[in-house]
Amino acid sequence: MPKNKTPKIVNTALLLLLINQVVTGMLGMKLSTTFFEWGHRRAAWLLITAAAVHLAMNWNWIKANYFEGK
Repeated sequence: MPKNKTPKIVNTALLLLLINQVVTGMLGMKLSTTFFEWGHRRAAWLLITAAAVHLAMNWNWIKANYFEGK
């Protein structure tokens, strides 16, 4: 996969998973337990994984802007 395509996929996944967390969190009491379990709790693990991948992909930028020169 081209280098510049991967961040677009990961960032889009992060956005969609974040929106999912907000919506299912706000509607939690109105959703069935089964749907909430899958749509919110399990998707949270996907969000955490996508965030970790995002951080790993951008670690050099993070180091250069936040940790270098201090």
